[in-house]
Amino acid sequence: MSEQKSTPNTSPLRVGVMGAASIAGKNIAAIQNQLSSCEIVAIASRSQTKANSFCETHVLEDRIQNVEVFAGDNAYQLLIEKEDIDALYIPLPVL
Repeated sequence: MSEQKSTPNTSPLRVGVMGAASIAGKNIAAIQNQLSSCEIVAIASRSQTKANSFCETHVLEDRIQNVEVFAGDNAYQLLIEKEDIDALYIPLPVL
């Protein structure tokens, strides 16, 4: 009987960030630095300016061209509906 070896999934975990709050930036840095298998692929914010600024400030420079930015009143809904995201990070402050 032949034994099959399982191959680990080498695809990165594709994460969307819901919001551009300062708490998100702190945690995104930790996620990107600690998890090489994690990739930030989308950011949503009601403000285009805040979304772009967040992206420029917090996404690793070599990955920024791959990040999709959603802005406006329906930004969060568009992010949720994005089919190629594995996980959503919803930054909430810790009380």
